[in-house]
Amino acid sequence: MTTSGRQTPATNGVITYIAVIDVDASSEDLPPGGTAIVTLAGSERAQAVRIPNNALAFAPSTDSLAAVDQEPPVLDRADAPSTKQTGNRKGYVWKFENNRFRPIAVETGIADDAWTELVSGEVRPGDRLVTAAVPLRRSP
Repeated sequence: MTTSGRQTPATNGVITYIAVIDVDASSEDLPPGGTAIVTLAGSERAQAVRIPNNALAFAPSTDSLAAVDQEPPVLDRADAPSTKQTGNRKGYVWKFENNRFRPIAVETGIADDAWTELVSGEVRPGDRLVTAAVPLRRSP
């Protein structure tokens, strides 16, 4: 099998590729000019702790912090460049414990459209991470 292709411009954050794939069809199981769905294997890691991507994108708003009477925490710069050797990224996820938002520094690895591998950080399987928070408006 041989392949060739080119990248097309991103649409809504999705990058697509146009590819021509030559397949040995000597058994005549494939009709000429047919259409196929091709699934390509990506990176995977067995026994990895994974974090929902929504948790990595979340940070409590000023209103959410005020609703629990909490000052914004001072965070180390999470987006410091990672080493080119690992390609890992640094960031924060948040837990809500004892009526407080608690940031947890993490280093992440491979990801797909829903989950990201946890490489390091104080997150354990089964931990509940914040993915969204909206303060409730109390009526008088």
